[in-house]
Amino acid sequence: LPYLIKRGKGHIINIGSTAGMEVYEKGNVYCATKHAVLAISESLRAELSKKIRITTISPGSVNTPFIHQTKNKELLSKFKPSFESGMPVEWVASQIINAIEVEDGVNISEIIIRPFQITK
Repeated sequence: LPYLIKRGKGHIINIGSTAGMEVYEKGNVYCATKHAVLAISESLRAELSKKIRITTISPGSVNTPFIHQTKNKELLSKFKPSFESGMPVEWVASQIINAIEVEDGVNISEIIIRPFQITK
């Protein structure tokens, strides 16, 4: 951060989660940490918006092995289907690229991305 401030140029991308905005049962610690990511980003933006860009990407369910980190069988059975039907990681990566490649003078402060399926 001191290097970016000194240069007066740079971009911090923080990865949050929709869980930072929409809490769920037994997700208190995870939801709180993801809410903290958003708060830290907002605070940095308030302080440094004239020097560097700060963007928070908050994805919903993403198809990663993250859910397998839990040892709680109840949470695993509850959330595993939403992870398996979640977005591919490339969708999140493309939003990071979009935020970085925006023209000078613009800062995309937050991107919320969720899986979307059209039902017939």
